[in-house]
Amino acid sequence: MKFSTFDRKNDNSSSRHCAEKFTGAWWYNDCHYSNLAGNYNDNTMGKGVNWEHFRGPRYSLKTAIMLIRPRK
Repeated sequence: MKFSTFDRKNDNSSSRHCAEKFTGAWWYNDCHYSNLAGNYNDNTMGKGVNWEHFRGPRYSLKTAIMLIRPRK
């Protein structure tokens, strides 16, 4: 996916602007299952730092680390 920000909608959702709704820039599709760029300590549905398959969209994680692996 292309990266979406509050002023640039690159998601595939036809009914909403995911970066505006979930208050964070991310690689949204329709809209997300993870949002590591969300608002810290915000347990509002999908707006916090969340990972749906880990703790769900209403649990804001305390920390998140993204690592980039170099190509071989």
